[in-house]
Amino acid sequence: MTPPTLIQQNLNNSKSLTSSPSTASLKSRLSPHLEDDTLVAMFRRICSDESKRDKIVLKHNDRQWTLAQLDEITDRLSQLFVTQFSCKKGDCIAIYMHKCAEYVFAYIAALKAGAAYLPLDITYPDSLLKSVLDEVKPAGIKCPHRGAVISYKWRFLNYPYSDDDIEACNVFFVWEMFRPILQGITLVIIPDSVIYDPHSLCNFLAKNQITRMLFTPSLLEMVLDTQDEETLSRAFQCIRIVILCGEVVTCALLERFIRHFPHVRCINLYSISECHDVAVADLNEFYNNKNERRQFAPVGKVIEGVKILILDEKTMKRVPIGVPGEIYVAGPTLAIGYINRPEINAERFVPLPEEYQKEMGSQRMYRYKWRFLNYPYSDDDIEACNVFFVWEMFRPILQATTLVIIPDSVIYDPHSLCNFLAKNQITRMLFTPSLLEMVLDTQDEETLTRAFQCIRTGDWGYLLPNLVLEICGRCDTTVRIRGYSVELQAIEAALLNLNHVRSCTVISIGNEGEDKQLAAYIVLRDKQITRKQLRAQLKRVLPFYMMPQYFIFMEKLPLLAASSKIDKKALPSVNFARDVVEIDALPQTENEKELARIWIEILHLGSNGHLDIQESFFDMGGHSLLAARLLNAVNTRFGSHLGMRELFTAPTVYAMAKLLDGSQTIERSSPEQIIDLEQQIEANDLKGDIMDLHLRAFWRATTEWKKRFHAATVFLTGVTGFLGSHLLAQLLSSSKTKITCLIRESSNNINETVEERLLSTMKRNGLFNENIGEENFREQVRVVSGDIALVQFGLSDEDYHFLSYDIDVVLHAAAYVNLIYPYQALHGCNVVGTRNIIEFCFKNKIKSLHYISTDAVFPSGLIDVDEDTPPTDTFEKLVDGYGQTKYVAEQLVLRANYRGLPTIIYRLGNQAAPINGSNWNPQDFTYLLLLSTLKMNIAPNLGEWEVELTPVDFSAQFIVRILSEMFCENTGRIFHLINSGEGIVKWKQIIEWLKIIGFEEIKEIEIDEWIKMINESSSEEVCIQQLQKLVQGGLFQNNGIINLTQSKFLRTKTNKLLDDLNWKYPTICETIIREWIEQLIKSHIIERPKTTKNNCNG
Repeated sequence: MTPPTLIQQNLNNSKSLTSSPSTASLKSRLSPHLEDDTLVAMFRRICSDESKRDKIVLKHNDRQWTLAQLDEITDRLSQLFVTQFSCKKGDCIAIYMHKCAEYVFAYIAALKAGAAYLPLDITYPDSLLKSVLDEVKPAGIKCPHRGAVISYKWRFLNYPYSDDDIEACNVFFVWEMFRPILQGITLVIIPDSVIYDPHSLCNFLAKNQITRMLFTPSLLEMVLDTQDEETLSRAFQCIRIVILCGEVVTCALLERFIRHFPHVRCINLYSISECHDVAVADLNEFYNNKNERRQFAPVGKVIEGVKILILDEKTMKRVPIGVPGEIYVAGPTLAIGYINRPEINAERFVPLPEEYQKEMGSQRMYRYKWRFLNYPYSDDDIEACNVFFVWEMFRPILQATTLVIIPDSVIYDPHSLCNFLAKNQITRMLFTPSLLEMVLDTQDEETLTRAFQCIRTGDWGYLLPNLVLEICGRCDTTVRIRGYSVELQAIEAALLNLNHVRSCTVISIGNEGEDKQLAAYIVLRDKQITRKQLRAQLKRVLPFYMMPQYFIFMEKLPLLAASSKIDKKALPSVNFARDVVEIDALPQTENEKELARIWIEILHLGSNGHLDIQESFFDMGGHSLLAARLLNAVNTRFGSHLGMRELFTAPTVYAMAKLLDGSQTIERSSPEQIIDLEQQIEANDLKGDIMDLHLRAFWRATTEWKKRFHAATVFLTGVTGFLGSHLLAQLLSSSKTKITCLIRESSNNINETVEERLLSTMKRNGLFNENIGEENFREQVRVVSGDIALVQFGLSDEDYHFLSYDIDVVLHAAAYVNLIYPYQALHGCNVVGTRNIIEFCFKNKIKSLHYISTDAVFPSGLIDVDEDTPPTDTFEKLVDGYGQTKYVAEQLVLRANYRGLPTIIYRLGNQAAPINGSNWNPQDFTYLLLLSTLKMNIAPNLGEWEVELTPVDFSAQFIVRILSEMFCENTGRIFHLINSGEGIVKWKQIIEWLKIIGFEEIKEIEIDEWIKMINESSSEEVCIQQLQKLVQGGLFQNNGIINLTQSKFLRTKTNKLLDDLNWKYPTICETIIREWIEQLIKSHIIERPKTTKNNCNG
């Protein structure tokens, strides 16, 4: 398709545009239907200023025009539109040409003729041009003059031009090119051939001595990425103001820019085609006052007159200050709507929720003092008046509120009246019923609803208390990856925080319903860094499901010619054999290739996926369920007998292939499995001292702690676990304190929020009762989605810093409990997570830390282990990863306490169901063993093995009592919530009690026979299937149970405190066993025995 030939020919002939007779008659003819606040009126005013008329206001290549010449040329062209093309108000003139002087002529002339303009980018393909011209697709926006007028006037006032300013323009050309001209300032058009050539652009800026220009962040980043210091310095030597618009500005880009050009004022403009400028921020001021680490720069305060609502996407209710939601914009800058696209108008130009119409500009009809009292004016109210003028006109004046008089020529012209109300941003007015009815009868829906309408921007953000608008990103940049909600811009921000990354963009590959994957396109600073090194750095800050599978290294990112934003459609396709890992990390041998295929399938990396054969299965998102599937697939394919132990010993494709080749044997003490725990403590220790001032402030605040606790906020982790949910229930039942729960997102149910997941846990564990209801839960509990293993728990800077000030007490109960996994598999949650919790307790103000530890920090076989027995004497004997990671984590807490952090440690043993409850931890080995015995009537002969159990409700009550009432006097102590002495019962005694209760048919068999039976069982009972996994994972070794010789613990300090409270530690006896069995029967988990010596009736 070629540009319209007649218009182009006339534009190319500048003589024919300037040599015609006087244009006064044309001005006179066109002016009557143009209102005073139009762009045309503004242009005529500047042209009437004799001091400006001879000033050069337009330059393109080697040509230039004064203001007077521009006025005359555009008058002649507008006359051509009217006389030769019968152009009239409401018509539309398409402009299809490169960014050039003739474009400016056509733009101004179209407006002078009373028409609208339709910009057609020269880069559009023919099919798109046809769609735009024939069907107004993808979306033509009908924008009134007032949006641009308000934007221009606001920017003239707040960022005024100097007389010697020279502005360059190409990006967002139709919005920006008229702005300097309306102030008599020189506009220099950047040719399309220059704008995307960074070197040419720099030379252009230097040659023309440009003082201000609008960039997209992508365009600015491309210039900074590709040009040397000398070229950049020369290009920006005269620049005074750079405006950034069109994309989110990262703090990484801002820091680079200000470091290069400290003399340049950097402005961030949030602007939307449907409502023009919305908010503006001075980024130099933000940068100089920035005292916290952030990912994105703010977009600033909302422009005067623009109305902003931040609404919850589901409820359409306003969210609190600081809480993210979708941004809705209303007010006088709003476009009328999309042309001929009612379906998009319905989706994007939505009616204001009725409850917000009042503050956004409603109409009221009442009288003086009574009205002042019952319907008071707001500071920004503007009242219009004509009807009952003598009664109404004095009312707003008496309240120092603006009165706008409606001319008699307007009041009974419904269309003029509607325009008058919109133009003057009227917020209240008195109508007679008949006048209102006439307006409703004669005006179309579009005109009537404009005042009560807002645009759905599709951006995600929030308002700060100072009314600064923060943009988090696009709503449509959130994708679902394997059930997880992933924000692509969060991954981009994490990449940009790495020193090696200059710029990047992240996309998802695959359609909805398919196994989508993430690809990161990266421009590097350091060409030597590998994909594996990048991935290792990202693991510290991103969960595994947000890790890109593909890393594509590029020299520069492609930009859209029409908007200067990143052109994601122009990104190269992923090379599946190259863009995942380096060549030397790809599988080489046949076994490696076959194993890699199996791993890719199990880890859902896609049919064309590749992986690093030296990358750990667990680092790539592997977990227990996937591990079982992996081992089954490997053993089926290779006829091998690999188990969990082998997987943990050889967790990479490379190592597993060696095992299958027979060139490597498994040794428990192989170098890969030996962990230097002392070195791990040193590596994860924060080593920071607490400021005395912070400590003094903390301890002063703890006076009368019992009273203060109920006004405190508790931060609780591990709340979806067995103990954590009971701790929450105890807090809810014993106090009115606020509780913030950190919960990691799960992929098991993609439609379940973290709050719904917590509610399900509470219901499953039977924790809602007459004392605790969902109403208490919703009043006291705030749920935050995050991960303790990530930097700042994976939260935004704003959320993390808010919590660091808001939280008073931290109760850290989260842990990955697994008796089979090695140290490396549990290190993230148990060690790094605890380190992150300690860092959080230090942040901004001191928070007391209550840490849930375990008896597993001591090896088996010890006697009389008391609270003060140092585990440092025996840690070298720890053999399982759970005990090792919890030992390291406990030592980190003790070190923090030594430096001044107030801490209490609770070492717990096995947690059983509440004394009067049937809800056990479904993963607990003792429970699985007990339940399988009752269901199969077969029990393993475990000799003298002793069962150590503590009812979970007792542990929760003890911890919360100390936390809420006895914290100060117990700071620095360790307590044992571990049964001992008479409280411990042998397994064979429990079997005898079960037979007495009525389960007479239980038969005891030897352990090796029992293991074989469990391994070969095809039972659908969950407890037996869980035991199968434990057995196959190596829980039983050498025909015995791992904890056969478990350590014996003392509770010296704990018992003393219990005596003070007049509490007694519960002992496991026949009565408690009877109660638990009865509760299991009532819950239909097991059946009541048919015959009994002493029936279990509760």
